[in-house]
Amino acid sequence: MILFLLVAILGMEMPDLVGHDGSIASAPIVIAGPDRQSPDDLALIREACSSIKTMQCDFEQEKISSLLADKPVSKGKMWFDGKNVRWEYKSPEPFLFVMDGTLVLLEGKERNIKEIKTDRLFSRIAKLADGNNIMLGQGLDRIPDFDAILTREKEVLIVELIPIRHDLQLMFRKVRLHFGSDYRVQKLELLEKGSDRTVITLKNQKYNAAIPAKLFEIE
Repeated sequence: MILFLLVAILGMEMPDLVGHDGSIASAPIVIAGPDRQSPDDLALIREACSSIKTMQCDFEQEKISSLLADKPVSKGKMWFDGKNVRWEYKSPEPFLFVMDGTLVLLEGKERNIKEIKTDRLFSRIAKLADGNNIMLGQGLDRIPDFDAILTREKEVLIVELIPIRHDLQLMFRKVRLHFGSDYRVQKLELLEKGSDRTVITLKNQKYNAAIPAKLFEIE
């Protein structure tokens, strides 16, 4: 479920300029890292991702914690058509999350349906399709409440999103987006307080392919 938290945070509405403590919130910025070509890479990310209308892929979600001897791994599939989202966990336990723009379906051992407009968490997740879709590498230079640092590590292009609001800083330290040679997102890392982190790796991505509408139906 950490993915839903990540999506909700990165899809939240634009905040007021004045923070909760009365201070003026700083504007999100993109800073070039040690690689001086980073500004050019940002332009290439925009170019590569701006045309994406739909995406479907497999994913692996791994939890890395100093308190766990093993690294629990969840696997599944994801579909996104520009408005509707379907995350389907296949293992170790099946779990289904579907959002159709009006309703949200959560189906595991229990089945729940919620209205987006009356649920604060899912109304934030609905911002995925509102021109600021981090999962697709879009809107990186206009994310509220975050500074963005663009750099490279071992030839991998990485955008680090660092929270600047205190309440977000209490939840996690940063989000790291890894981009492949095609300048599209390949992996996401959520670095929590301490050394714990959750890693989501995207595989077998298909872009702009037709997605059956029935995958997003909620009954």
